Amino acid sequence: MVNNAEQARAAVASCRYPPEGIRSFGPIRAALYGGRGYARQANLELACVVMIETAEALACIDEILAVEGIDAIYVGPSDLGLSRGRSPKGDDDDPAHLADIADILAAAQRHGVPAGIHCGSVEFARRWIEMGSVMVTVGSDSGFMARTAGADLAAVWAGISPRG
Repeated sequence: MVNNAEQARAAVASCRYPPEGIRSFGPIRAALYGGRGYARQANLELACVVMIETAEALACIDEILAVEGIDAIYVGPSDLGLSRGRSPKGDDDDPAHLADIADILAAAQRHGVPAGIHCGSVEFARRWIEMGSVMVTVGSDSGFMARTAGADLAAVWAGISPRG
């Protein structure tokens, strides 16, 4: 969760090893598979993706996106709604909620920073992609499992009368 440029700079620094950042150095296990140059290579390959999910972050979106080293943003729509006095509903047709997310996605496009967002349905995933999101999370593992288990149980019991 990043709310302003200062926090964005701290996130970038925390993701990278010195001298580019302040990440704690001690990649012993990583060096076993990544070799002696692991830290230098990690600094080149990692992505600093920050969460945009508060009213403060929305107000500071341009200054956050201007921070060097922010590789992408990810919108938390439920927390964003909560911070704006709305219900924690990610797939929300409230015009104010839609406008907030549209503003974030437009800012990301202006700054050339890829944006992602959590979605609970195909409909909203498509909507956000059409508005500029390049990453979408369509649901959750627990939701997928519950939906599939429910469908399987319904198929098992279809046409069978329970014995009393």
